Amino acid sequence: QIVTLGMLKCELLTSKARLFCCELSEDLSPQVVFFYRSVIDVCEVLAKKGKYKLIMDLIRVLPKERGQDRNTILNILAVELSKHCVSAGPKNQLESFDVVRMENGV
Repeated sequence: QIVTLGMLKCELLTSKARLFCCELSEDLSPQVVFFYRSVIDVCEVLAKKGKYKLIMDLIRVLPKERGQDRNTILNILAVELSKHCVSAGPKNQLESFDVVRMENGV
């Protein structure tokens, strides 16, 4: 198999994401993160910890064959980012997106 620059970038960023996940997640051992967790699981931890740029960098280098992974990771990222959106509530108070969703039964 021929190794391309794109493949190397993907492996490097995946390893970097796993390393950050190890540092941010006290309940997961490095062994578990590197050998038993999928890149989707790793990105979910990173998104919850606010490492959005690293996730976007990884999404950019994922090969076309991993389109389903890319879509899943983008969805995780969108959900986490939406938690930081705010809306003007009654009496011009700012409310989080989650509060607005709960009030509207979503």
